[in-house]
Amino acid sequence: MKLLFFTLTFVSLTCAPMQRRPVTAVDKNIGQKIKTILSKGERVSVLVITSKEYYENFRCTPNTDKQLESLMKADCLSFEAELLESFGSSTNFSLVNRRALETAIMEMKFQKSGMSTDNITKFGKISGANYLVLLQSISSCSNDMRLLDIDSMESLINIETSTTIAIDRSSYRFEPDYSSRKWQLQNGNINGLPIQEDSKSGNVFFTN
Repeated sequence: MKLLFFTLTFVSLTCAPMQRRPVTAVDKNIGQKIKTILSKGERVSVLVITSKEYYENFRCTPNTDKQLESLMKADCLSFEAELLESFGSSTNFSLVNRRALETAIMEMKFQKSGMSTDNITKFGKISGANYLVLLQSISSCSNDMRLLDIDSMESLINIETSTTIAIDRSSYRFEPDYSSRKWQLQNGNINGLPIQEDSKSGNVFFTN
């Protein structure tokens, strides 16, 4: 799994040997729920979207509309790749073709109108998906700009019933690397389990 959110580069915090288990979609609550649904022979067609209001709170770097759109698109593509890696071989699993449906336009309308029950249902009918994944993230910087905290939440929503059926929560703390001009991971977790990124491959591992 490639870590989402602003394509920040993580670095290993220690060289001490430890047991590492790669993080995949099925290691998280949303992946487990999709796996269960597929095991029943049911169709799973997923549309992945972001909520712009959360990205607009990212104040540690410039956040013009163009930059925000780029971050949002990168996060969606990364999450889609993670799902495809785990479920792409299933004939009952599919991702909504975002380009064909001009999802960017629909997302702008959706983000402005909010996450009401009616909007979820209408959005799903337009896209052809029966499940929606909403990516949300809130960030904050210390006053001296030396620490960046990101709290994220990914929600799996059943469009037919307009109910949230699985949630994953993650937290990350970064500090700046001025030589590379990138944020580096100080610590992080996914659903309470500590994680670490391999600096060479970019893959994320559980550290216990």
